[in-house]
Amino acid sequence: MTVLGDPLYADTSALVKLIIDENESESLARYVSESDLQLTSSVIAEVELLRAVKRVERGRLDEAQQLLDEMILVPVSTDIKHRAVNIGPESLGSSDAIHLATAIEIQADLRGFVSYDNRLIDSARGAGIGATSLVG
Repeated sequence: MTVLGDPLYADTSALVKLIIDENESESLARYVSESDLQLTSSVIAEVELLRAVKRVERGRLDEAQQLLDEMILVPVSTDIKHRAVNIGPESLGSSDAIHLATAIEIQADLRGFVSYDNRLIDSARGAGIGATSLVG
């Protein structure tokens, strides 16, 4: 799969920080705005992000939808589904497995991977993806 631009993969734990003010929100927002990277995620992030924002701060749903509209959302292909079933440790949740499998699918184009889920970061690093959490 070819993705246009220079994708920065962000799982939902990172995307939430771009909408809801949390400890790491400012540093992540600054990094994203100062880079030329294109925010990218699995299409499942749309459901995850909107449900999280709806639960925590419903008044910011339009802002969350605008963020999603500006992103590259990678569809869950058959290859991604098969990879997600078998990837990482068994303790890796289903959604995180899909995020990781999606990042691996676009790994040739990938310019970064940001998450605030330590298990997912460790799994991504184990798969050869340079994953990080941006803080402070």
